[in-house]
Amino acid sequence: MSLSLSESSARSGGHCWVERRLFEVLGAWAPATGLAEATVLLDRHSLHAAWRAGQWWERLPLLAEVDRDALVAPPAGWERLLGPAGGPPPPPPGPVAALALVYRVVLPRLLASYREHGERAAPVADGPVLRTLRHAADDVRADREEGEAALLGLLDDETTVEDAAAAVRRAEKAWLVTD
Repeated sequence: MSLSLSESSARSGGHCWVERRLFEVLGAWAPATGLAEATVLLDRHSLHAAWRAGQWWERLPLLAEVDRDALVAPPAGWERLLGPAGGPPPPPPGPVAALALVYRVVLPRLLASYREHGERAAPVADGPVLRTLRHAADDVRADREEGEAALLGLLDDETTVEDAAAAVRRAEKAWLVTD
């Protein structure tokens, strides 16, 4: 069944929140990694998230009875991964763990959210949203692939492999906690 206008708008607002928060978190983590490659990667992908957030903001309805700002709210589970809205980003977990968290948990979950929204969007009513979903998903996929390639280049000993695995494990467990 297709989403109603209010349901689709709420999802678009949720995407906007995630992308804004991702911009903040990646931007804060970038200089703290201590690895030039990770710093440049996270900084660039932070800017991509800001661009996508702007695209989602533009998809929110311009109706007198709709408070666009109120639509930009965290979808379930996202604050556990990225920290609460308006609060400081969670401390960076170290360069390898940060990359594993972003490229093996956060961006794949964002892609899944985009896919699910696209599957339920109404083709006629949500044309601009569907176009934004395609563009945003392509952008996230490219960032994820680039980040995964960089991460694989850093997994060169048992310690870094364990750091990456532990970061993914913690994030996935945090996602499972019910509110």
